[in-house]
Amino acid sequence: MPPTAFSPARTPHVTGTPEGLVPFIGRRALLRAAGLRVDAGRGTVLTGPAGIGKSRTLQAIADSAERGGLRVAKLLASRSSAAVPFGAFLGLLPAEALERAHREEPLGRAAVVRSAVQGLGLEVVAVDDAHLLDDHSAALLHDLARAGTTVALVLDPASPAPDALLSVPEAGRAEAVDLPPFSQDESAEFAEAVLQGSVDGGSALALHVASGGVPLVLRELLENQVRVGGIDRSGDVLSMRGPVRAPTPVDLRVREDLQSLDEAARSWVELVALADRVPLDLAVALVDDGAADRAESAGWVRVNDAGQYRIAQPLHRQPILDATGSRARKRGLEALVAAASAATRPRSDCEAVLLGRWRLDIGDTLDRDEALELAASTSPSEPELAERFLRMAAAGGDATALTALAQHLVASGRLEEAEELLWRAEAAGGAETRVAGLLALATGLGARRSAEALADLDRALAEHPDSLDLLGPQIALLQAEARSSEAAALAERIASMPEPSAGTVLGEVYGAVAMAARGDREAATRMAEELRPLAERSVRLLPEGPMLQAWLEAAVPWVTTRDPGAVTSIAQAGYDSTLREGLRPDRARFAHLLAAARLLQGDALLAVRLLREAEAVPCFWRDSQRPDIVANLVEALVLSGDVDEAERTLARLDGMRRTPDQEGAHQLATAAVQMARGDLTGAAQRTLDAGDAAAARGDRSAASDGWTAALRYGSTAAAERLIAQDDVREGSVRALVLAHGRAVLAHDPAALAEVADAYWRADARLLAVEAAAQAARWCVEAEDTVAATAATERLLRWSVATPGLVDPLADALPLAGLTAREQEIVRLAAAGLSDKEVAAELSISVRTAQTHLGRAFNKLGIHRRQQLSRLLPAGQGGSSTSSR
Repeated sequence: MPPTAFSPARTPHVTGTPEGLVPFIGRRALLRAAGLRVDAGRGTVLTGPAGIGKSRTLQAIADSAERGGLRVAKLLASRSSAAVPFGAFLGLLPAEALERAHREEPLGRAAVVRSAVQGLGLEVVAVDDAHLLDDHSAALLHDLARAGTTVALVLDPASPAPDALLSVPEAGRAEAVDLPPFSQDESAEFAEAVLQGSVDGGSALALHVASGGVPLVLRELLENQVRVGGIDRSGDVLSMRGPVRAPTPVDLRVREDLQSLDEAARSWVELVALADRVPLDLAVALVDDGAADRAESAGWVRVNDAGQYRIAQPLHRQPILDATGSRARKRGLEALVAAASAATRPRSDCEAVLLGRWRLDIGDTLDRDEALELAASTSPSEPELAERFLRMAAAGGDATALTALAQHLVASGRLEEAEELLWRAEAAGGAETRVAGLLALATGLGARRSAEALADLDRALAEHPDSLDLLGPQIALLQAEARSSEAAALAERIASMPEPSAGTVLGEVYGAVAMAARGDREAATRMAEELRPLAERSVRLLPEGPMLQAWLEAAVPWVTTRDPGAVTSIAQAGYDSTLREGLRPDRARFAHLLAAARLLQGDALLAVRLLREAEAVPCFWRDSQRPDIVANLVEALVLSGDVDEAERTLARLDGMRRTPDQEGAHQLATAAVQMARGDLTGAAQRTLDAGDAAAARGDRSAASDGWTAALRYGSTAAAERLIAQDDVREGSVRALVLAHGRAVLAHDPAALAEVADAYWRADARLLAVEAAAQAARWCVEAEDTVAATAATERLLRWSVATPGLVDPLADALPLAGLTAREQEIVRLAAAGLSDKEVAAELSISVRTAQTHLGRAFNKLGIHRRQQLSRLLPAGQGGSSTSSR
C-alpha cells in the first residue's frame, strides 16, 4: 500500500489556537451558498479527501440553520451504528417509541421508526460520514428528503455509499459540493490563525506545498513545528526553522510502510531519497525496471517534468532518510557518484551540482576551481549547498575563494564573518579592487558605516582609478551619504562605458535609483532598460542580477511618479517569483516595494504584513535598508489604526544607526505618530522641514514625499513648494498632488473633490480618502448641506471599499446632511445598540427608531450597521454594555 500522508483523526490535539477559534477560512462563500439552499429547501452533499474540512463545514451549516430557528438533527454515522437497522436515527426517538420498536418484528420496527422520526417535524437533518449509514437509515433519509426535509451530508468519495444516498443529489434534492484544498493565501491565513502571528511568505509557501492545502494536514504540520521548536518567534514575523517536517505519527507510519516493500524496491526508494533527484538515464544503471515500477506504482516515487525520479511526497523524504542506515547511505551515494561519473553525455549545470553534492556527502575533496564553478552553478534557492562548495574552495586560504565566500555571506546578511574573511583575503594578496569593493559593502551598508566605507574606497581608488568593480559600491555609498548628485554623475559614467561588465550591474542599479531620486526619470528609465541584457548575460557571476533588474523596473517608476498601478504588477510578480524560487534576499526588496504601493492603494494591513516580512528576511539588503523598512512600517501601522504599536516601533527606529539619506524617512515616521496623537501642526512642520532638507541636497523624490506629507497634514507652505515644481509627468500621482496643492491654496472644496476622484481613479486610494474627508469638512464649515451630504456619501463609499485603512485624517467628520435626531440614532446604532435598545435610550418607539435609521442609511448610501463605524470619528459612536 502507498503511504498515507496523515491520519484522518476527527479531533486533532491543538497546540496553538483551539479548533473553534480558527476562523472559517476559504469556506465562507460555500457556507453562504449552503444557507441559501437551506432557505430554498434544498440540501448539500459535501465530498472531498480526508482532512479537507467536511465535518466542520457540515457542523457550520447545521448551526446556521439552527440559529435561523429551524428544527435540526445532527447525526454521526459509524460502523457500529450501521450494525443496527436505523442505528443512526435511534438516538432521536423518545423512550416510548424505542420500546415499541424493540417489541416489533423487522417490518413493524421499520414502520415505528419511520413514523416516530417523521413525527419530530425535522426541517434539517445533517449526517456526518453518511456513507457509513446502514441501508435502512439511508432509505429513511432519502424519504425525508423527498418529503421536503433539507438534508446535509458528508460522503467520502473513496468509500462505497448506499444507493439511496447517491440518488439524493441526482433527484435535485441537494447539490453535491466537492470541497477544494486551501489556496496558498488561505493556507497562510490558516497558519497565522493557528500560530496567532504573522507568518513570513516563504514559510507559508513551504507549509502550503507540504500540506497540499489540506486543513487537517496543515494543522498537524503546524502542531509538529511548535512541538519540535521549529518556529522562530524572535521577530514580528514567524518563520520556520529549517525544512517543514512530518509529524511523528506520520514519520513512524512512513518507516513502517517502507518495510512492506520488497528489498529491491525499498533500496530504490532510499536511493532516490538520498539523491534528491535521479536522471532517468542514470536510473538504468542503478535499478532494474521491475523494482522502479513497483516503487512508482506504490506511490513512493514519481518522475518530474525534467525527467528525474523524486520522492512523490516531499514530506516523506526525511523519514525515509532517517530509516536508511549509515552504511546503506554510503553505498548508495557511492553508486550514484559512480553512475554519474561513468555517463558519457555532457552534464547539465543541475546534474553537475548534483554530482558535486553527492561527492561532498561521501567526503570527496573538490579542487578550488571546481568548487567555485559548482557554487556559481548552484541555484540561488539552495544557498546552503552553494556555501558548502565555497567553504571547500576557501579551505586552503586562497584569496579569490575567500572573497567569493565573503560575497555569499554578505548576500545572506552575515556581515561580521564576511568582513573578517575579506581582511584575510586582502592579507593573502587578493585582488585589491574586488576585496575593497566587497569590504565597502560589508562595512558600509550593513552596519550603516557608509562614511568609513567610502574612506576604504577612496584608498582603493587611488591605487586603481579605473576599477569597474569599485564603482557599484561607491555609488551605493554615495547615495547612502545623501550625495545623490555625485551618485548620479558616477552612474552616467557607467552608462557611457562601451563594454560594461558584471561588476557594474550593482552600480547601474543604484545609479538608476540615484537618477530617479534626482528627478531624471528618462535617464533612469533608459539605464534600467539597458541593464536587462547585461544582467541576463552575467547571471553566472551575479545570480541575483536578473532579479535586481526586475526590481529596478518597478522601483524607477515608483520613485519618479508614485503611481501604484505602474509598479504593483511588476513588484507582485517579482515577489511571487522569489517565493517560488526561494530567493530570500530579493524577496525582501520586492516585499518592501510592494508594501509601499499597497499602502498608497489603501491596504494598510497588507502593507504592515509585507513590511514585517521585509524586515524579517535575513539578508544583506535588509540590514542596509532596515531603517527605511521600519520607518515605512511606522506609517503603515498608524494608517492601519494601531497607533500604540506604531509608537513602540518608532522607539525602535529611534535607536537604530541610520545613514544620512535615511533621516528623511525617520522624520516622516515621527510625523505620522505626531499626527495620530493629534499634533497636526507639529507633524506638518516636521515633514515640511524634511522636504526642504531633501531639496537642498538635490533629492527631488524625497523632497516631494516630505512636502506631500506636509500637505496632507494641512501645510499651505508645502502646497506652495509643490506647485513650484516643474517636469512632473502629466497624469501621474505626483502631478495630482500638485493639483491637490492648488485646491488647498484656493480653499476650493469642489476642486479638492475633483482631485479626490482623480486620486481614486489612479488607485491612490489613501490620498483619495484623505482629500475627500478634507473636502467634506470644508463643505460642513461652509454650511453647504447639499455638497456636504454628497461629500460624506463619497467618503463613506470609499471607506467601505478600503477596509484595511483606518486613517486618522479621515476621522472627525460630522454626519453632514442628517438631522439632529438621525445623528443621535446613528451614533447609538454604531455603538452596537439594537433598535429596541436605541428606542429605550431615547424614549421613543422602536418603529420611530427604525424609521429614522432607515432615512439615515438612505442619505449615507449604506445598508448595514457595521458600515457606520467607518464613518464616525473615534469616540463618537458612544458605548454600550448591552448584549449585541
